[in-house]
Amino acid sequence: MDVGLGDFEDLLAGEDSLDVDTENQGFSAKLDLARAYLEINDSESALKVIDEVIKDGPPEVQDEALALKQQLS
Repeated sequence: MDVGLGDFEDLLAGEDSLDVDTENQGFSAKLDLARAYLEINDSESALKVIDEVIKDGPPEVQDEALALKQQLS
């Protein structure tokens, strides 16, 4: 099925594209998920994801997760 994206090849990512979902081993995407949970008022799910990032994520993402958790307190 051709969806007509051929007209937009200059806007599409090439071979050297960056997948933001794999940035920081995917933990940045998990923080985005936690923020999405907060937007729909699902604090319980957000805290589960935030705690996972704090436990297993790289230090720079852990710091961001800790700050987000402090905002919830």
